[in-house]
Amino acid sequence: MQLKKISIGLVIAIVAFTSCTKDDLFEDPLDAVSTATAFSTPERIEKAAVGMYSASQNLDWGSGRNLIYSDVQGLDVNPNPFFGSIGYFEQMRPTDGVITNAWTGAYNTIYTANLFLKNFEPVQSLVTPEKAEQYIGEAEFLRAYNYFLMVNFWGQTYTDPIKGPETNLGVPLVLTAADNPFSSETLIPRATVKAVYEQVEKDLLDAEAKLPESYSDANATVSRATKGAARALLMRVYLYEGNWAKAEEYANLLINSGMYGLNATPEVTFRNYTTNESIYSTAFSGSNNPDRNNSLAAHYSPAVRGDLSITPAYLSLMDTAVDLRFQNLVTKTVQGTGAAATPTFWTLKYTNFADWVPVLRYAEVLLVKAEALARQGDPTAPANPEAVDLLNQVRTRSNAASVSPATNQELIGAILRERRIELAFEGQSYFDLQRTHQDIPAHSSIDNPIPYGSTYRVWPIPQRDINIMTTGLEQNPGY
Repeated sequence: MQLKKISIGLVIAIVAFTSCTKDDLFEDPLDAVSTATAFSTPERIEKAAVGMYSASQNLDWGSGRNLIYSDVQGLDVNPNPFFGSIGYFEQMRPTDGVITNAWTGAYNTIYTANLFLKNFEPVQSLVTPEKAEQYIGEAEFLRAYNYFLMVNFWGQTYTDPIKGPETNLGVPLVLTAADNPFSSETLIPRATVKAVYEQVEKDLLDAEAKLPESYSDANATVSRATKGAARALLMRVYLYEGNWAKAEEYANLLINSGMYGLNATPEVTFRNYTTNESIYSTAFSGSNNPDRNNSLAAHYSPAVRGDLSITPAYLSLMDTAVDLRFQNLVTKTVQGTGAAATPTFWTLKYTNFADWVPVLRYAEVLLVKAEALARQGDPTAPANPEAVDLLNQVRTRSNAASVSPATNQELIGAILRERRIELAFEGQSYFDLQRTHQDIPAHSSIDNPIPYGSTYRVWPIPQRDINIMTTGLEQNPGY
C-alpha cells in the first residue's frame, strides 16, 4: 500500500518560525551561537547534551502532560476540558488544539535529539570515547522514549488482534535533522506500528550498550539517561509487545543490579526524587518549572488549579483504612455542609511546581516481572509463587494485605489491579487498558462504553499537519 507523506521538518519550521519569510528562514538570529561554536569544545558539547533534556521539558508534552493524557483516558482520573477532547473519546477531533500541540511538542523533542546527533557525530574526537558513547546513548534514549509514547497515542496497540502491528499505522519516523525543511528528504511516510517499535528497540539496545550505570551526581543519575533507564524502558516495550520472556529478562537485569529498591513508604519517591526507587525522571527546579498552568502539581493538586480529581473507582481498589497509598498520597476536599457536603479526592503525588516527572521506577519493575512470570505459565495452573512474592513486595510496602491468588489467571488480574493502584497518575493507566484489550466502561463524564478496537481508542492525526502538504497525511480511521 502506498503511504501518504508529511514534511515533519516543515511542521517544526512553521511552528518555530511563524514570523519568518522563506528567504530569511535559515539566517541565524543576531544573538544565536553558530553550530560550529556550540560544538567546538568539550564544555560546549556537554551543554548541548544537557539541552536535549531542556527540550524534554516542553509544556505541551514532557512537562508531565504526556502522563496526564494517558491518565485522563483511563479509569482513575476524572477528565477535564482543560485538556481539550482528550479523555472524552468520541468528542476527539483532528482540530483539537491540545492534540495538535502534543504532536508538535513530541516531534520538537525528537528533532532536538536528532539535531544533537547530526552536529555531534563529526566532532566526536573532541571528547573521550566514553563521553562520545554516553552522548549518543542519551540522544537515542530520548528519541526512543518519545516515539514509544507517540506510537501508543496515535497508533493501535502492538498486540492488536484485529489488524496487527504490521498493518496498523503508527507515526512518521524522523531519524535525521534536515538542513532544509522544505526539501524532498523531509517527506516521511507514516511507519507501521511494528516499524516504530523496532526503531525504539534498536535505539534502546544501542543506548543500553553506550550509557553509563550512573553519574557522579545523584541528580544526574536519575534525570539523565543511564543503562538502567534504557533497560527499564526496554522492559516496558517488551511488556507492551507481549514478549514475556524478554520483559522478564530485562526486569531481572534491573533487580540483580543491586542499584534499585523500594522506599520504606510510597510517598518518599515523590518527595525525594533521587532515591534508589527512581530510575529515570524529567527534572525540574524552583527556578525551572512548568508553572501553575502546566506542572503536574498545578493539575493534580487542589491547592493550585485542581483540574484532575480521583474517581471513586480508583478508591475502591484499596483498603483505605490501612493502605498508605491512600493514607499518605490522597487528600480530600469538601464542598457544602451537612447533608449537602460533597467530598472530592485528589492525589498528593504532586504538590509543588518543581516536582519531577516520574517516568521509570522500581515498583514497576517488580510488577512487570510478576506479570511476565504469570503469563508464561498455564493460566489454570497454580499461581507462580515467585510472581506472588513480587506482587506482595509492592503491596506490603504500603501496608496492604498480602494476596494469595489460586491460579496464574487470578494472579494476572491481581497484578493488573495492583498496577492501577501503584502506578496511578503516572501515565500508564490507559496504556494498560489498551495492551490488555479491555473495554472502557461508561464512567465519570463518559456516557457510553468505549469498546476495545473503537476508532476512538487512538488519537486523530492533527488536521493542521494534514493540511500542510498537498499530498496530505493519512488520517486514522473514524476521523
